[in-house]
Order: sequence, then C-alpha cells, then structure tokens
Amino acid sequence: MTTPQLTVSQTPEQTASAVVDALVALLAERPAAHVGLTGGSMGVAVAQEVGRRWTAGEADFSGVDWWFSDERFLPAGDAERNALQVRRALGDAPVADDRLHVVGAVAPDAEPDRLGAEDAAQEYAVAMEEVPQADGLPVFDLLVLGVGP
Repeated sequence: MTTPQLTVSQTPEQTASAVVDALVALLAERPAAHVGLTGGSMGVAVAQEVGRRWTAGEADFSGVDWWFSDERFLPAGDAERNALQVRRALGDAPVADDRLHVVGAVAPDAEPDRLGAEDAAQEYAVAMEEVPQADGLPVFDLLVLGVGP
C-alpha cells in the first residue's frame, strides 16, 4: 500500500490535470488501474482532461476501469446522472463500455422508489467485487472525491 498524496491546486482544471498526471504515472508502472470517480464538476473536469489527452494521443487509458463513487438514482438518460455527464465529458475518447461501470438507473417508464435504489446499490456492490479487495473493501488505485464548489 502506498502513502496517500495530497495535492492542493488553485483551480478545478489544475486539480484535474494533477489527477490525470498521477494516473498517467501509475499506468507507466503497470497496464491497468481501478479509478473511483466522483460526479459533479470535479468528475467532469477529470473526464475532460482524460478525454483531451487520450484523443490527442498523449496517453492511453484503455486499461483503466472507471467506477463511480456517487450517482443519482434517475433514468439512464437524465442529464443529472453523473455517468451521462462523465461519458459526454470524455468526448471521443475510446472508453470501452465494460470499463465504465455505471450504477443502475430507474427504468424510463418507472418512478424512482426506495427498493429500486437499494437494488441498484446492491448490484453495484456485487460488480465492485471485481476491484481488488482488502479487509472486504475495494481498494482503488486512484480515488477522486468531490466536496462541491
């Protein structure tokens, strides 16, 4: 296990660049990584920087599995879903569908309900068993969390 690293930046763009720099360095050491990505402005900024570097040929992120550290339980096409915002922010980056692990959504013709959200969370917990574990918890190579503006 490595020592956590704290980076302080002045802007979201600088933070996103530092996150992606760390990911590029990690991928230089090994071909695969599991990244936990927040939603909202920070997750979008990181996705934009990944997309920019990947499509410019500056880096290859094909070995990265992207997991969401938060999501809103809404219909799949709802503009407020983090997964949709991140997918759009990635632009033309060739992220394979099986590498972008998306939390289940409300069926388009259904109203969200507590049981449905619990089912989606349980399905995601099972999927996250693919992430390396320590003491029964997933261990991410890089975890991006947001605290809002």
